[in-house]
Amino acid sequence: MLMNRARRLLPASLGLAGILLAGSALASMEATDRNAFVRTETAHGAAAEPAPTKRGYYAFQVAQTETSDESNLEDLGLDDLEQQEDLSDPIEGLNRFFFAITDMVDTIALRPLAGLYSFVAPEPMKKSIRQLVRNVASPRRLGNKLLQGEFEGAGIVLGRVLVNTTVGVGGLFEVAEDWGLPKQNADFGQTLSVWGLPPGPHISVPVLGPHSARHAVGRVGDTLMDPLFWLAPTAVTLPLTATNLIATREALIEPLDELRASSVDFYSALRSAYWQNRLKQLRDEPSEFDLDFDGGPQEQEGPQN
Repeated sequence: MLMNRARRLLPASLGLAGILLAGSALASMEATDRNAFVRTETAHGAAAEPAPTKRGYYAFQVAQTETSDESNLEDLGLDDLEQQEDLSDPIEGLNRFFFAITDMVDTIALRPLAGLYSFVAPEPMKKSIRQLVRNVASPRRLGNKLLQGEFEGAGIVLGRVLVNTTVGVGGLFEVAEDWGLPKQNADFGQTLSVWGLPPGPHISVPVLGPHSARHAVGRVGDTLMDPLFWLAPTAVTLPLTATNLIATREALIEPLDELRASSVDFYSALRSAYWQNRLKQLRDEPSEFDLDFDGGPQEQEGPQN
């Protein structure tokens, strides 16, 4: 079973890695062009514009960087390519094609199923399902906290899963937060950001929607960190994945409907909304809504530390 799953995952991993490498190359070319422009303008007497700098490994730089009045700790680790309001989209035509397929699947299946789930399931049940999904994702979250060097956060994740799995009846109830163990957010795409990899271009992943290339590759890493992927049969992982997808889509019904109604170009609006939301995830900030299908919808009761 393990070899079969590894063989199924290999082509997707190679494809996503190729996209990330291509995106990194494009990002490097863009940065080079900006530096050249700065040097040219300076040579002609124009006011010099600060050249972009690469700032990776932000989890460690926060502790090592000397702060000044002009420093902004919130931005440490997010390089200039990540400060921009939107991702580059060099394969927009192909992305729009996949987006159209995803939108059709959403219109025909996901949105109606999520609406039915929202109508039938009482709120306490939906909250317990979200808690269960989040608890199941704890091993990946723990692994990423360790890879990012956030050992205190890793300890909190470990404590949360122990408390919620036992006292919280398998993760159906949130008990750990009442015991002083706040929710922790971490994924492998965030880990790659900590390690200094650029976000790469925007890509539209069928069914899952908008991603940066780095985030898409990060999903493969998160899958490999999931013990259920290697140990549990498909009869267990498939219902969990479907439940996660429907629960997440249900939480996004209202914000996505509002975004569609208020936008002239839903594709561009969703791409921008995804990236703004993703930047908040990278900074560990709460966001209006979360498009992360791995951890389920986030409970926005306060800042996520």
